[in-house]
Amino acid sequence: MHVVYENGTEIFVNGGSWGDWSVRDQSGKTVLLPAFGWLAVNRRTGFYEFSAMVDGSRVDSVRSSEFEFLDGRGKRTRDGNLEARGSVALRHKDFGIELIDIYGNDRIGFRANASGKLTAFDPEGKALGPVPATVADGWVEFEPVAGARSYRFTAVPNDPLSK
Repeated sequence: MHVVYENGTEIFVNGGSWGDWSVRDQSGKTVLLPAFGWLAVNRRTGFYEFSAMVDGSRVDSVRSSEFEFLDGRGKRTRDGNLEARGSVALRHKDFGIELIDIYGNDRIGFRANASGKLTAFDPEGKALGPVPATVADGWVEFEPVAGARSYRFTAVPNDPLSK
């Protein structure tokens, strides 16, 4: 099924169980939709969401102006500004970047354009302390902290990440 809305949003849904469906998004990129997979895009708003095959595995991803979400469904996956094996969400805040570890992650990565400080928080918002992270090629990676639900990355202005 392919639907185009007045606001420019296009939705593709593979509603059958008969096999994969190859579609092209608004930029011309090929997206492989498995049975019951979908792609929703709106070039004007920058919204891009899919449940599709990526490198042989099903992945769920959302990119919008408000947040990003990624679920690698058990396989380490990089999409947009996130890298994870499980589910993780990213939001840009006044202080920098907030990451929410939803489930299934042994390591979380995110793209950042400056170095900074990463702090873990429990589900009630209590600070658990600093989190060690590695930095490479514009990406920050860390292991989730036991008892933590979210992480805040506060960038250091004018201090680019190491290359």
